[in-house]
Amino acid sequence: MATQPIPTREWPQADRLEKVVTTVEAISKGKSSYQAIARELGELDERQGRYYRRASETLGFTKRLRENFSTLTPLGRDFLQAEPERRNQILATQVLSHPVIRSLVAVLASATERRATRSDLERSLSTVVKTTKGMVERRLTTVLSWLETLGLVGREGQWVRLHSLPAQIGEIELLNDVPVIPKPSELKLFHEVSRRFKDASRVIRFEVDIAKCERASRTHERLRSLLAERIRHSDALPTSNQFIDIATRIGIEDFIIEVKTAGEDIHGQIRRGISQLYEYRYIQALPEAKLVLLIEVPLSGKDAWLLDYLVKDRGIYVIWDASNDELFTTDEGKRELPFMK
Repeated sequence: MATQPIPTREWPQADRLEKVVTTVEAISKGKSSYQAIARELGELDERQGRYYRRASETLGFTKRLRENFSTLTPLGRDFLQAEPERRNQILATQVLSHPVIRSLVAVLASATERRATRSDLERSLSTVVKTTKGMVERRLTTVLSWLETLGLVGREGQWVRLHSLPAQIGEIELLNDVPVIPKPSELKLFHEVSRRFKDASRVIRFEVDIAKCERASRTHERLRSLLAERIRHSDALPTSNQFIDIATRIGIEDFIIEVKTAGEDIHGQIRRGISQLYEYRYIQALPEAKLVLLIEVPLSGKDAWLLDYLVKDRGIYVIWDASNDELFTTDEGKRELPFMK
């Protein structure tokens, strides 16, 4: 399970994103060593040459053939040959594929008014990245600089604000033992989720194995994608981890969603879905989160009573796919689920 902190070496250390692009251009011209890259970038020492070379590799534009000899990847060649607008799209996509940056975007997207103080961001990210406090401060400066260059965030005094949800991110998969809805001002939530996750780790390992099998199903992933797209259209960011199918925060409300395909035993699937939703809400320390079950087919005939049981007795909202990839819900769901209105 992906529970270990993101290694320090995965943090970007090259402060200027535009100079990362210059590095890619330099390597395309045969400047293949970090010393040559440093000279091409101007008055930078050789250590900076290593940082920028590493950043170009992290973004997938270059690779090392030998210890100190770099070349372009196919993506790097496509990037340099692209028109300016397409080049910007590729750059944003590669930046937003970085696990640290995706985690930061998830934190900001879950924050009230999509903004957080820099100190809140430092404390939040320190729980998902294996590094020291001083290094978190320095590396966060780099990450914010990259996102500012892309026009995705802005700084307002002590505040950092996410301008808009990046189109390049469909959903974000987070580490299992950090909040799936990571509210930056609630650091105690990070520690509580980590503690509860470790306490339940044996059960969770079993659930992850089952979840992997379920997500191998095309139907399961199709349903997940349909609902994630609806959440995106509500101007919210869907998140997940290895065992939670979808979670999101819209306004001040949190939602945890479990997806179940029909199979041969819909009753058994629903029972398991109910159990999972309650366990996930506890582990994620989100007692007020609304629970949602997304199922493949409407409940009818001998299974019709389950709809009333779920909605009226358990307080679980139900969504189903009836035809042509169109999702439906009950009257309660239409009133209470923003992504189903």
